[in-house]
Amino acid sequence: MNQFKLVCLKSISHPLGNLIIKINVLIVIGGVFVAIRRQSVKIHDEQARINAVRPEKSFIVQAPAGSGKTTLLINRLINCLLTVNDPKHVLALTFTNKAADEINHRLKATIHLSEEDLQDHPNKEKISQLKTHIASLNWAITDDGVFNRCKTYDAFILELADLTEKITIFPRYIYELTVDNVLYGDDYNAFASSLGVIKQYIQNNHEKLRELLIYLLESREQWLNTLLQKHFDADQAYRLYLRHLIAYCHEHFSNSFSICAYLFQYHPNANGDFDTEKLSHWRMIAELFLTKTGQWRTRLTKDQGFTAEQRDLKKAVLEQLSQLPEHLAEFIFDIQALPEHLSEKSLQMSNAMFELLPKLCAALNLTIQDTQLCDYTHVTLQCLEKLQEDHLIGMRCDQIHHLLVDEYQDTSSIQDLFIKNMIQHWNFSQQKSLFIVGDPMQSIYRFRQADVRSFIRAQTEGIGPFKFENLYLTTNFRSSSTVIDHVNQLFPHIMPKKVDLIHGAIPYSLCNAAKHDDGFVQWIDTDSYVCINDWIRGLDGTVAILGRSRSQLHHVIQNLEIPYQDVGLKKLIEMPIIQDLVSLTLEIYSPDALSTIAVASMPYFEMSWIDIENQTFSISYQQFQSILNAMRENQLHASPSELIINLANEILPNWNQYDACYEFITCINQLHLDHIPLSRLNITTFFSSKYASSQNTSSKTFILTIHQAKGLEFDYVIIPDIHKSTVTHKDQLLYCHKYNLEAPEIIGNIHDPDLKLDGLNRLIRKEVKKSYDFELQRLFYVAVTRAKKGLIYVGSQSHNANTFSQYLSQIQFPISPKVTNINAQKAKASIQQSTQLKPHPRQSVLSCRFSQSKVSEQIKTLKSILNAKLQNNDEVTEDHSLYSNIMTLFSKNIIQLMIKTPIINIQFDHIPKYISDDLMIVDYTFQHHEEKHWLFIVDEQSQVSNIRKRLKKHNSQLSHDVKIWFIVINDCEVISWNIDDKEELLC
Repeated sequence: MNQFKLVCLKSISHPLGNLIIKINVLIVIGGVFVAIRRQSVKIHDEQARINAVRPEKSFIVQAPAGSGKTTLLINRLINCLLTVNDPKHVLALTFTNKAADEINHRLKATIHLSEEDLQDHPNKEKISQLKTHIASLNWAITDDGVFNRCKTYDAFILELADLTEKITIFPRYIYELTVDNVLYGDDYNAFASSLGVIKQYIQNNHEKLRELLIYLLESREQWLNTLLQKHFDADQAYRLYLRHLIAYCHEHFSNSFSICAYLFQYHPNANGDFDTEKLSHWRMIAELFLTKTGQWRTRLTKDQGFTAEQRDLKKAVLEQLSQLPEHLAEFIFDIQALPEHLSEKSLQMSNAMFELLPKLCAALNLTIQDTQLCDYTHVTLQCLEKLQEDHLIGMRCDQIHHLLVDEYQDTSSIQDLFIKNMIQHWNFSQQKSLFIVGDPMQSIYRFRQADVRSFIRAQTEGIGPFKFENLYLTTNFRSSSTVIDHVNQLFPHIMPKKVDLIHGAIPYSLCNAAKHDDGFVQWIDTDSYVCINDWIRGLDGTVAILGRSRSQLHHVIQNLEIPYQDVGLKKLIEMPIIQDLVSLTLEIYSPDALSTIAVASMPYFEMSWIDIENQTFSISYQQFQSILNAMRENQLHASPSELIINLANEILPNWNQYDACYEFITCINQLHLDHIPLSRLNITTFFSSKYASSQNTSSKTFILTIHQAKGLEFDYVIIPDIHKSTVTHKDQLLYCHKYNLEAPEIIGNIHDPDLKLDGLNRLIRKEVKKSYDFELQRLFYVAVTRAKKGLIYVGSQSHNANTFSQYLSQIQFPISPKVTNINAQKAKASIQQSTQLKPHPRQSVLSCRFSQSKVSEQIKTLKSILNAKLQNNDEVTEDHSLYSNIMTLFSKNIIQLMIKTPIINIQFDHIPKYISDDLMIVDYTFQHHEEKHWLFIVDEQSQVSNIRKRLKKHNSQLSHDVKIWFIVINDCEVISWNIDDKEELLC
């Protein structure tokens, strides 16, 4: 392969990383030059990628969106497999079945590459070695062997725990059984004292108490640190919490503390040095310098202890106050309202909760034993217990020599603890490695107990005996340079400047675009959804409409006029066909008046409401009842799926929405196998959280929530309703907060909208809200980084909190005029002519001047020559853009012919507008680039002579191995030439 100093073309994968190859070309079309540079340059994070796949070392890799994380993970898997004698010595863990299946599938496809395909693979050497390694050790090339090296946490923990209980698809059922036994069973007396305290906060509302206890069981892994403590002192935990808050303030406002200390001496009641650990001093600072709403004072009076004679002192103090950050004022305002010790009520509440939680978990364990049904949290807790006691499980863990953990930013505290306990059993006399990869900027699963602080702490402190070398990937292979410029410009203003471990705040890390191609970012200032239809019609490629919630997307769907695919947006239970199936199911297993009326009123039976009311049943309904009675008697001998399908085939002959029906019947069958009663309450509760997807799989337009879109990519992304807020988190029955991963929970009062909050409860709720606010920033980042080519925001300008629009207001952004509708032609024109964002300093995004019609003619002429001379079957269509035509033309034909290098992409480096003369452009390019290979596309032979003469002026800069080609459109010639005047007519 030729080596070039200037680069601009293909992105390829290096066996141990990635390189970018770009081509250096100067194109002259109708007097307009477009320079395309070529050289071989290593991408910014090449060394990090090379290091990351070294199996003998342990790393934690921060891999932002589009950085090729999965490819990196697979390359490391390959290298790790080369070091072991049994594939079971290598394990990768991830969260979802979809992610595990993708990694296993790609590993399988890589190992099965043919020799011919392997020649072009960037990692061919290691893959060939692995094939030889597998053959020499006679490994089973099956889905249970080499091709099952990636598993979900749940699947692997289930293997280790080896429990007799069955994981139910409806865990709420066992929670409800447990709580009902506690509240109404024989064991109530064991809970009476703690429940008595809790009832005081909910006005003896039994239904609210029941929901609280169910919530505690659902989220019990959240209380793990508290449950593991043998002795719990709530007041001591609170004092540690208070001390940590002050330490946090020291860390973030250290410069401001000296000013506070300086100001403190002027307080009339000051009688010593300023002690930041004394709440009384903070209260004095608040009284002196804060308003009643928590803002810095802008004037000082005798009420604050300043006399009229102290004019100069007041001026100096106010000057100092103006320099202090508002966040410090907010912190002081919050902390001064805290008590020195927990109040008697708070102590009672905390102690009652600590007494209740272990007993509640013990009651759940009894339910699990009785029903032989459990949830995944139970499996993990049992596995953690066995890891402490069972030597055999420890030996199984030690069999793992190389552990790879994907998406580590999404780990919960219980999963984090599992990994630590697992590696405690490792025998380090053998080579062991731990590889962690993830992106804290994409941590958006707080509602599933994910804690981004686990990733940050692993970066700084390691995990167990492993102290990691931190690696950072910075190259984005997904998005266009325009989208990347936008992201780099926007998110440093949105995300915090530094890590905040109390709230899980993550700063933004800049990235570099691997694709230097055209893209666009557009903000359509409208609150109408109609324009979305025209935008989609004007886009060629996959389009994703991303919303923060399902309810937000329902408004978009109501106004959408084009086919689309949605991913689980409609509740199954709300679909008419499913409601019919629910009624049929209840008629078989748990009939009631409502189900009987619903079935009788189905069109098949041709009965009116009067007939039903008078019980004047039709012949067909009487026949149905006979069949139904037979089915009820046959319940023990047939599965629900058989019974329901047989009934549905009789009275619902025109089934549609097959996928939804299949999911319903499958779930009903599973509930039946779990011996869960098929009652109306159980069915409606279970299916209230199940959603159906559309069946239009041919459409390239997708509608999904941002959470569903994580890990996916689309050519274009549309984010509607950026001016609207959604509920970031529901009011919790119980608010709590912990200042770090190991700390016990500081428990607030049970949620009561009518209850006036004290200082501690107000602070706890504010801290929880801050954590959700930081997660909203990351949710916006995930949405934006799904886009490959174009990004469209739809919504009005707004500075309201909890909106994406408030983030966009952080920068100067070109906004399209307020519109209610645009047609498809305007949509296309807007894409091509949209004002680009202010470019990031690393990039150049200048306008290219050319005649589109003339270029099309020249491209067609040149294409016909190539078709004739090179037997090329590609066609150029009129609606193709200049860039895509040239990309297709040169990448597949001319450049392969002349340079013998496979090229895929071309980057246009545009000439500044003030350079208009052809030969000036040659001079400009030579001044700015050390070129190796050039291609000139010109109209006439005379231009060839002029450019040759001008090139000879730069003879001293040109080495003799420089190669130059001319394509003369009008003369239908392709000429090869070098600086020594050697010329060759190629075609």
